[in-house]
Parts: sequence; C-alpha cells; structure tokens
Amino acid sequence: PALLESAENFTVLIKNNIRFPAFNYIKRNILSYMNDTYLKSCTYNRRTDPFCPIFRLGDIVQETRENFSEMAVEGGVIGIQINWDCNLDRFFHRCLPEYSFRRLDEKDSNKTLYPGLNFRFARYYLVNGVEERTLFKAYGIRFDVMVFGKAGKFNIIQLVIYIGSTLSYYALTTILIDWFITTYFHPCCCSKGVKTKYSEKKYESVENEKRVKQFSF
Repeated sequence: PALLESAENFTVLIKNNIRFPAFNYIKRNILSYMNDTYLKSCTYNRRTDPFCPIFRLGDIVQETRENFSEMAVEGGVIGIQINWDCNLDRFFHRCLPEYSFRRLDEKDSNKTLYPGLNFRFARYYLVNGVEERTLFKAYGIRFDVMVFGKAGKFNIIQLVIYIGSTLSYYALTTILIDWFITTYFHPCCCSKGVKTKYSEKKYESVENEKRVKQFSF
C-alpha cells in the first residue's frame, strides 16, 4: 500500500502569469475577483468552480481517470495543462485559463520495463569511522505544469493587407490561366481549336476601316 495515502487530500496553489508581447498584454490565473477570502475556501472543480487555482491532488488524479491509492504504489507522472485562448478585442474581450489533466507515463508493465515513477537516493553516515550508506528507492507522483496560449486582436491594417494580397493572388491566377490556354496546348489536354475559340471569346476584333471625311468652311 502507499505510505502517504493521506496525501490525496493535500492541496496545491498554482500561479501562472502569461504575456503576449505583440499586444503588450499580461494576465495571470488569479483573476481580479479572487480575494483572500475566496482563495481560502475555493477548490478547483470542473463544473462548479473551473477557475479556482487551488487543486486537490486526489481530484487531479481523478481527472485523469486514475486511482490515487493505486497510482501512489508505483508512482506516475501527471500533466497539468493550462490553455489560454484569448480574444483581446474591446467588445468581445475574453482571456481565461482552461485546465486539463492527463497522465504522461506508461502505466502498463507489459509495455515498459519500469512502469510508474521511481528514483533512488542515498544517505551517508559513519559507523566506527567507516563511511557507509543506505540506498533508498522511492516512488511518487510528479506533476508537470504545461502552459499553452494564443491571442488575437482585430487590426484594420492587417485586414487591408490581407484583402489586397488576396485580390492580387486572384489577379495573378487569371494571368497564369490566360497564358496557359493561349500559349501552351497539347492534344490530350488543350487542342488548338480550344485555344482559338478561347481567344475569339476573350478578345474582340475590330476591323480598321478607312473613312474619308470632308469638311467645308
């Protein structure tokens, strides 16, 4: 059995600050409405309190569909993902953290040689003037915090550039198609008759008629 099974009820406070240099925007996961009273009583819950930055270890493991007591025996690695998907427009502003959890290590013993997480450490001491050591092999649960984020904001200059580049792209496409049809033809792709017909439809021929006009003064 796990030696520290009661650690399931331990809580941890995660502080996360993000910055988007392109917009000169800084945000943290402790939101403006969270005061000391709130932080002393809140615990993260996906449905009732999804923005609370205080997490119960047992709840984190349960979010990954694992059992804390079983996982603590051989250890494991849990990933805590904080995702920021921010809309920085003035009228549609939204920038809130979203938490998700998943197990990172391979737990099946038939797929890996050493499942779970364990590490060794030594304690050195002297016995009758001779240095000796005791080697310990410890199992535990490691929590890795991973932060992902993206932000966007409407910019009229970027919109004009995008529209201009799109229009120029379609204009260039038309030129290439005209060149392909009027210049290159192959029996299995584009016959000479098709080329001629296309030219007649695209260009209007005007006959040069010579007319003599008389003027009297």
